[in-house]
Amino acid sequence: MDWGHLEYFLAVARTGSLSGAAKLLCVNHSTVARRMEKLEQQLNVRLFDHLNSGCPRQAELTAFMEVARGLVAANEGVPLATRVVFPSLGAHAITR
Repeated sequence: MDWGHLEYFLAVARTGSLSGAAKLLCVNHSTVARRMEKLEQQLNVRLFDHLNSGCPRQAELTAFMEVARGLVAANEGVPLATRVVFPSLGAHAITR
């Protein structure tokens, strides 16, 4: 799974729309729409109402939002955890 898709998803969740997320992330609307489509394909679930201008489907959005936040937070902690577990690697322990 592409971690960037989750970050884009969380931006949509925060703003309530693909357009709002695009403004927040300083990217084109089409970039957000494409990433959300790929995320839906990877998860095999519809997160957005494609007939209604890409509006979030509230039940799916709410259910997945907490999962996505946890995954993004865990991913951001990997470099720090690696440095703690393998201090001899120093700066080379950063995995991003």
